[in-house]
Order: sequence, then structure tokens, then C-alpha cells
Amino acid sequence: MDLPPIGTKPYANFATVTERKKVSLADAVHNFHGYDEIIQILEEDPDAVHRKGWHGLTPLHKAGLRGDPKITRLLLDHGASVNEPNDYGETPLHYACKRGALVNIHAMLEEAEVKGDVWHRDFAGRNCLHHAAAGGSVLTLHYLSEVHGMAFHDRDGNGQTPLHLVCLQGFQDAMKYLLKNDRSELTWTDNNGNTPLHIACINALSEACWILLQRGNCGLLRVTNNQGQTPLQILVEGRSAGHQYLFKELSYWADSKTPHLPPKGPLFTWYFMLTMPAHFFALILLVHLVVPRFGALFITVATCFLAFYIGNQGHRLRHISRWSNPVYCGAFVAGLFHTLLCFCWKVLPVLWPVNSFIHVLIDLPVLLCIVYLYVVLLVRDAGKCTFSKAGPSIDEPFLNIRHVASGEVKYDEYCGPCEIVIPERTKHCKLCEQCMLNMDHHCLFLLRCIAKDNHRHFVLLIFLALLSQVLFLVYSVQYLRLLYPGQALWDVGVAIVHQHGWLWGMWLLNVPSILWGVSLLCMQLQLTANGMTMVWHPKASKMKNLSGAKLSRGDRLRNLRNFFAGRRIFTASELYEMEKV
Repeated sequence: MDLPPIGTKPYANFATVTERKKVSLADAVHNFHGYDEIIQILEEDPDAVHRKGWHGLTPLHKAGLRGDPKITRLLLDHGASVNEPNDYGETPLHYACKRGALVNIHAMLEEAEVKGDVWHRDFAGRNCLHHAAAGGSVLTLHYLSEVHGMAFHDRDGNGQTPLHLVCLQGFQDAMKYLLKNDRSELTWTDNNGNTPLHIACINALSEACWILLQRGNCGLLRVTNNQGQTPLQILVEGRSAGHQYLFKELSYWADSKTPHLPPKGPLFTWYFMLTMPAHFFALILLVHLVVPRFGALFITVATCFLAFYIGNQGHRLRHISRWSNPVYCGAFVAGLFHTLLCFCWKVLPVLWPVNSFIHVLIDLPVLLCIVYLYVVLLVRDAGKCTFSKAGPSIDEPFLNIRHVASGEVKYDEYCGPCEIVIPERTKHCKLCEQCMLNMDHHCLFLLRCIAKDNHRHFVLLIFLALLSQVLFLVYSVQYLRLLYPGQALWDVGVAIVHQHGWLWGMWLLNVPSILWGVSLLCMQLQLTANGMTMVWHPKASKMKNLSGAKLSRGDRLRNLRNFFAGRRIFTASELYEMEKV
């Protein structure tokens, strides 16, 4: 079959470049066109900055959502109105607050020819604070409160406060901010009688509900709205699996005999995970004692299963509280405890007559030092940071949210939960919920942050723990030689399989731990020698093309000495800058 001939006329009439419709200024801003292209549109049509589009949106509305301060300032310089409402009464300032672009907000409030009105309300009765809450920006909420004096008890047309709005979306950081220092009340209700907990239950936001209950009490679960519904009854109406799961969790606390107190959390689960490694390995040894034949093989399989299970655990418990998972801490303590128990119960009685002085002069001091360092790491403050970064002058001794809004400080340098500009070598730990000076990492094996005031204790603990493990292996080999003098290696191996399963299990725990500990210790010493930590590294751009930026061996040794002496350590770039000065 012959195909029809192809016609000379194209199937679609494509417009030439010159015939194409010009892009409007609002569309160019909305679709992230380049800065130069937007300037060209403004030069060709200066009145475009005032032209409204769909739903009465001006180009400045679009710029508020885009979040680029260069575009916002460009439109403001061309006379764009900050207070021009759209068809819903929302101004560009409202959009900027919802976007959370603090530099844009500051420009609209401070740099515009006619400054923005933070108190202007849209047709839903919402002002800038409500729009900031709807976007969940902690920085914007803090800026509007601290700089412009906006109050968090302000209500919109539905009677909802900023706390109601953040609970609807589940913005956890914003919730914690609004509940901090009594900024908001958990008992505030909207026009329908809904508390923030009612609002959080609508979308089954489990972690948001837990935050509200922790800041309040279990009695909030019994509060009814205007329809006579408690938060639990709202969850019953929900059809999703999340509603069913949250209902099951909260039902227990609704029946609490102490409704004036917050829920205690999953204490049983927490302690179970903490002690599970020790109990599980004790059970392995008990089975080995009852059925000693091929005990080493059984212990090998069971220990591998235990290691696999622990290795697949997350950092937090699978509970709405999101508590830190203590299973790694339990594994660390269980390993030390069972190793010490095996040594004292099985190995030491045989070795004591041979080298008693060594055990007194070496083993006992090492054990006491390990216990001391472990207690120090658990008890001592790691180095909480409660102050902001130093300011530019005596009049401004510390940087604050104003400097973030003016663009002098980057967004990621401001810590919303701690409400400070983070100093150098400082990082916020979400598990500890605190900024830490010279933070290295959060240690899951200690349930503590490793930072300025306990970092050297941590490194010393690693070293002494490795030393104790190596000593245990040496002593266990000596123990076998005393039990089986002159026997072949194969015969000793058979004896281990049938008679020394406990000792074999300790080897399985300690040998991999030694390999991992050596790599960890080497990494810690290498970072320390170069003046760094695991979470603080100078930017690569600072290290490029700098003569003398590489630390010498003497500088690295000096860093190590200063580190263990509790003094400041320096990176190559910091030393280079100091030498230039």
C-alpha cells in the first residue's frame, strides 16, 4: 500500500521568534527567568511592574514567592507597591512571609519607598504573622515578633492563632518555637472550639501531637470542641492508617490517672532496648551451658544475628515520641560487661598465680580509668552554646535576627531552636536539642554529644577501651596455653568449639570491635591533628591557592598536644590567616 504524499505545508504553524508573544513580567518572575531578562522587560515596559495578572497578582507577589532578593529589590526600585492587595486581600508582603524569605521581608519593610504594613489583614483576617505560620518559617516568626512587635495571640477570621496554623501542617520547629517561653497557650481555641491538639489530629500528625502533649498534659485529650468532639473522636473519624495508629497510641494517655501531667513516654521500650544486648548475650551463654556440644558454633550464629539486628536499628525509637534509640549504648556497655565478666570468672583465676603483679599494676588502673572517663562523658556538659556569634561593634556585641534579615548573616548560620547566630565551630544537635561548641558528633554508644568539653575524654576512652580489648585477647591466648601446654593448634581449636564457647563468643565481640575502634581512633587523631572535627571542615575554597596552607608535622603535633591539654586547635587556613595578620 502506497503512503500518501507528504505535503509542502507544515502540520503546525509555528510562530517565528519575532512573532512570539512577549512574556509578561509576572510570568517571567514566576517562571524563574534570568535577572537580565527581567531588567529588559522593565526597560521596555516600566508600567509592567504595576500590572496585575491572574487573581490580581502583581509581579511583586510572584517575587515574594520566588524568594530572590535581587528580583525583589529590582521591582521595588521600579516603584512596585508592597501593600497592593490581590483579589483575596493578600499583599506581596504576605506572600514573602509565607515563603519565609527573610531578606525579602526586610526589603519590603525597610527598603521600599512606601514601607509594607505588617498589620494589614487579608479577607480571611490573616496578617503577616499568620502567613509566616502557614509557611512554617521560624526565622520569619522570630523576626516579626522581635523586630516588629507582633503578638502570637493574634487571631484570624476563623479565630485561629499562629499555633493553630503550624499544627495544621505539622511544622515541628515552629511549634516548639511558639510554645517556648510561654509565647502561646495550648488551651487557645478557634471559632469552632478546636485546640491546637484538635487541629493536629485532623491530619494525624503524630509527632506534632506528642510535642503538644509534652508541653501540656494528658488532660488535653479530654477537651471537647463546639461539636462535642475530643481529639480522639476526631481520630476515629479519620480513615487513614495514620489516624488508626495515632488513636491507638493516644488512647492509653487519655485514660491516664494523672491528667495534669504530660505523658512519660515509652519507658519500657527504652529500657528494653537498652538492656536487650546484655540480656540476649546472657541467654546465648545460658543455652551454651545447657547444651555445651558445638557451643561455639551456636554462639557464632546467635552473635551474628544479634549484630545484624542491632546494626539495622535506627537512631530513634519507632514511637511518636521519637526518643533516641539506646540499643547502641546498651551494646557498648554489654560488650564491656561480658568481657570483664568472662575475664574475671574464667581467665583470671588461671592467670593470677602467673602474673598477678601485671593485673594489679596494669589491668586495674586501666579499668578504673575507663569507668572514670565513662562517668565523665555521661555526667559532664559536652559544651552547650548559649551565646550568639560576636557582633561587629560594641553597640552590637552579638549578632541577632536583624543581621539575618539584612543579609549580613546567612540563613543557615541562624539556629531557630536556640535563637542564636551560630558561632564558628558550632552545630545544633537535633538529638540533644542544643547547639554544641566544637561539636564532633553525637555518639549513639554514649547517648551524648561529643563536643568542646568532652572530646578529649572520648578519644582517651576509645584508646583505653582498645587497650583493654587487646589485653583480653592476649590473656585469653595465655589462658589456653596454660590449659593445653604443648598441644597442637587443631586440638586447641576443637577444645574451644566444645568447651570454651564463652571465650569464643568474647573473641567474636572484641576482634571486630578492635578493628572498628582502631579506624575510629585513627580518624579522630587525624582530624584533630588538622584542627578539624567530624562535622566542622573549612570550605575547600578557603584551602585553594594558599601558599603555606598545609599544616607541617610540627603544627599537627602541636594541635594534638593542645587538644589533650584542653586548648584551642587550628586548621591550616586559620594559621594562614593569622600569619597574614
